[in-house]
Amino acid sequence: MLRQRIAFFGSGSPLSVTVFREIARDHGVAVVVTPRRRLGYRARLKQLMGRLPADPLVSAARDQRIPAVVYSAEGTAAELRALDIDLIVIATFPHVLSPALIASAHNGGVNLHQSLLPRLRGSDPLFWTYYDDEREAGTTVHWLDAGVDTGDIVAQESMPVARGQSIVDVYFTLAERGAKQLSSALAAIAAGTAPRRAQDPALATSRPSPRSTSWRVPFDQWSAERTWHFVSGTAQLFGSLYRDPTGAALPMGRARTYSMERHGRRPGTHEVTANGIRLYCSDGIVEVTPP
Repeated sequence: MLRQRIAFFGSGSPLSVTVFREIARDHGVAVVVTPRRRLGYRARLKQLMGRLPADPLVSAARDQRIPAVVYSAEGTAAELRALDIDLIVIATFPHVLSPALIASAHNGGVNLHQSLLPRLRGSDPLFWTYYDDEREAGTTVHWLDAGVDTGDIVAQESMPVARGQSIVDVYFTLAERGAKQLSSALAAIAAGTAPRRAQDPALATSRPSPRSTSWRVPFDQWSAERTWHFVSGTAQLFGSLYRDPTGAALPMGRARTYSMERHGRRPGTHEVTANGIRLYCSDGIVEVTPP
């Protein structure tokens, strides 16, 4: 197998660590680039005392004796040129790379994205997979360009999302599959046989981070089954962000069950019970555990 000198960009997320370990075993990773960690006073104090755990991606790089550097909008391009990097590889990273930085690698770069592009461009695509009631999730390897998740597609793989399945389970399944998919794509890139399929802009959707925008569970509009699926699937990660129709915070646990029955209550209202929360939808009721 032809080997390239790769600069791996990752956030330290489980996905980035899983992907790094896969490609570091089979490809030539020369350097790992991580974002600067934003630490509060207590965290900085623990770091100075040696009591703050290291970034898991940095730890994985050290295990492989691969240097790790902190991302800088101004300095990283020069570092990559000095290292004679062939290809940039990204698996979750909080910054959009500039064209100048992409060009600092001889062959540009690729990104692993957890959606079936061109649908669900942007951050947290799995959240929007559940919110939009998509029946499939997937991963896409695409070339980097000046846009956000807009580059030509190298490889793509889909998987069904079971109703009520935890988003955490889907995330880790996609991480394992995506790591292998990306490794195969890198081999094809090194051999000069990797395809380039343009994304269809007519099919494109973009979403912001759910943590930076207003959203709610519209159980006054959604069916009880759809509400159950979304709440059951995402409550582990996003329970504290739910809002009721008035905009008030409504923390939730997982949705236990739903029933299709007439209830005589206004759709979109809820009731706090001894066992949790009861959501009254247009066509039934969803029972939710306490947060």
